[in-house]
Amino acid sequence: MRRPIPEDAGVALLTVLWFVAAMSALAITLVSISRDTAYVTRNAVRAIEARAALQGAVEIAGRLLSVNGFPATGVLEWTNDGGNIRITAVPEGGKIDLNAADEALIEGLASAVAEDSGTAQSLADALLDWRDQDDARRLAGAELDDYARDGGTVRPRDGPLPFAAELRSVQGFDLDLYARLADAVTVFPGNTEPGPVPLAPLVREALDYATGLAVEGIDDRESGESAFDPPPESLEDEPNDAPATAFAEDPQGLYTLDIELAYDDGPSFRQKTVIWVEPPLGSDPFLVLQNGAGLVPRAAASTAASETIAGGQPWRSR
Repeated sequence: MRRPIPEDAGVALLTVLWFVAAMSALAITLVSISRDTAYVTRNAVRAIEARAALQGAVEIAGRLLSVNGFPATGVLEWTNDGGNIRITAVPEGGKIDLNAADEALIEGLASAVAEDSGTAQSLADALLDWRDQDDARRLAGAELDDYARDGGTVRPRDGPLPFAAELRSVQGFDLDLYARLADAVTVFPGNTEPGPVPLAPLVREALDYATGLAVEGIDDRESGESAFDPPPESLEDEPNDAPATAFAEDPQGLYTLDIELAYDDGPSFRQKTVIWVEPPLGSDPFLVLQNGAGLVPRAAASTAASETIAGGQPWRSR
């Protein structure tokens, strides 16, 4: 004879099942937390290692430049603790000084990157208004009232730019445009014109506009053509045997070190450091003037550059 099932047996069974489910969920949560904690810890350790590696790279490059021991290619590479380090040294003297360049060169620089002459004039006037010390607005420029109408909190500096990345705050210069200009501009040498070191193509183009050698170029671009585009046939069936630009010393000892650190099993880092080799004061072989670093997305590790320090802040002077 079967014994009757107590009425509270079903309740007990449900309680046991609920307890088992709760314990399973808790176990899954603990495993997930443990995995996330391990991931965060690993990245934190990697970031500390990367910071030390980048600082060491600056030290090595600065000392090599101080004794004229930098590679003739301008590129230094090595592998350290699973990370591949690549340093490119670029003389600051070959760039356009945003503070010292005269109006003609600023207008030439704007013309080299603008889609039409009207945009070029607006960019040039806005930059000139940003750096001059008065509040008189140029014809196509921008002063405090113009920035206020945009609804932001940005106001013109009315003085020299402390770092090139501040160009992103000038009206008309968005992030994409600054990315095109970043390797062609500086705030350090104090030269009205770049040289005598090799110049980047964009710098040469800006000089051509400034000296009137490229007056047709910007009008042609309004119709979709460019005076700087070579004839199509010149690119057909002709190998590119042009040698890489040899490394050139900066007469003033100012260099940008573009440092890439890529780990095989982790993120990549990018740092740009401006140094002054053998400064006139002190006995150090070099002085760090500006330093900025950040993570580089894995897919863009070989091409993307970061102009911010950790936390998204602009470059800071030291």
